[in-house]
This record gives sequence, C-alpha cells and structure tokens, in this order.
Amino acid sequence: RLKVSLDEFIARGKIEDDFIPSFFPGCKQSTIPNMFGAKEILQGKEYICEQLIHTSSDIDKLPEPSMNPGTVAHDWLSMQSYLVEETEGLIPVHVTDMQGPADVCSQLWGYENLLMAAYTEPEYFHKLMEKVTKAFIMFWEQQKSTLGNSFIGTHLFGWDWAPADCGASLSADSLVMVSPDYYYEFYKPYFIKIGKAFGGLTVHSCGDFSGVMKNLCSTKYLKAINAGQMTIVELLEAGIDDSLVIIAKSDLDNVKEIFDFRKQVAG
Repeated sequence: RLKVSLDEFIARGKIEDDFIPSFFPGCKQSTIPNMFGAKEILQGKEYICEQLIHTSSDIDKLPEPSMNPGTVAHDWLSMQSYLVEETEGLIPVHVTDMQGPADVCSQLWGYENLLMAAYTEPEYFHKLMEKVTKAFIMFWEQQKSTLGNSFIGTHLFGWDWAPADCGASLSADSLVMVSPDYYYEFYKPYFIKIGKAFGGLTVHSCGDFSGVMKNLCSTKYLKAINAGQMTIVELLEAGIDDSLVIIAKSDLDNVKEIFDFRKQVAG
C-alpha cells in the first residue's frame, strides 16, 4: 500500500490540480464485527465476516469490543503507524472505512433480521446499536490518537483534506432500504450520538437514498453528505439542505450544466 500510494503521488505531481497526497488504509466490512469476535471471511476480493447473532439473546452474549493484537482493528492501527513512521509524518493518513452502526449490526445479525427487530424486538435492536456505536467511537478515537497530527478524519475518496472541526464520517449504505420515518426513529439517534462525540458528522451512502434526504438533513450535527451514486442534480431535487457541504462527482462534460443548475436552485 505504501509503495503504490507513493507511485501515485509521483505521477499526480505532473498534473497541476488540487490533489493533496494522503494515505487511505482501505475498507473492510469485517472491521467492527471482528472487534466483537466475528471471524473474518475472504469471499472473492471482499472481506466479510461470520454472522454472530442468530437469536436476539445472542446480543447479550457479545463480548466488549477489542482492538487487541490479532484483530482487524489492530492490523489497521499497525498499518497507520507504519505509514506515519516510513514517511516521518510528512504525509497525512485517513481513518479506515469501518462502516456505520446500522450496517455493522446488519453484518452481525443479517439485514432482514435487524430491520425487522426494530419493530418486533426494539429493546434488542437498540441494545445492539448502542454496543456497535460505542465500538465505532472507540476505534475512531484510537485511530486519531495513533495518527496524531497526521490524522485525516474522513474515509471518503477524493476528500484528501478535512477541516479540524468536521467531526466523523460514516458509511450508511442501508439508507436505501429504509423509509423516512424508520430513519428518524431507528437511525437518527445513533447518528446524533456519533456527531455529538466528535462535534460533527458526514454521512456517505451508495445508491439512491433520496427518500430519506429531508430527514437526514434535519439530523443534528450533520455537516456534509457524500453520495456514492447520486448526482448533484438528484441531490438538490431530493431536497438536500443548501447549508450542508455537498460532496459529489460528475463527468467533465457535465460540469457547466451542473454548475448552472446549482446557481439556478440557489437563486
């Protein structure tokens, strides 16, 4: 990872743009599940994990989250320390993409089981979300401590610098599966908890999550939204709050059209 990244930095140095060299450790959906003891499984090129929860009572048996040697979390921290050491702290390092609480819980229990449990066994739904949110905050804080002045508090591609007061970023790809009311009752409290812990929050989601856009924008501490597959036009039409930072991408051929549309919407 170090060599590949350095080669990229050298190549990008020939282009006059706003690229800022920085290391991105990577992404593993198994990261936080493994902190609870879920075994990591390599499926093709994807790192997934075993399902630990089969009945709600299994939630009570989950151990305290661990970042000890042998865990995926410990491996990330070792990589981050290595990158800082080898470059004498001259090149900043991102946090890893460790997924947000709802998607981690779904890895542990299964998406259908988790989504249904909010209605059938709400006390266990919230118990699991609390445990995973605690683990998310714990691992984020440890990465920040490990990286020190080299820390970049976002895992989002193309965002190589973030203001110090920007808070945390999390992935919530399951937003495409839930209604606005479901988000408000079962997702929003944990987004707020993470946002409060770090003084802000950026939420990433792939797919079309326009259905929850307005409720998402009303979330306290939310500072930015990153859309993996929605255009700026689609985000604005879905009702995204103009006061937020919008992080999106477009083809070069469409840049003028998108900026014209943005100016029109802004009045």
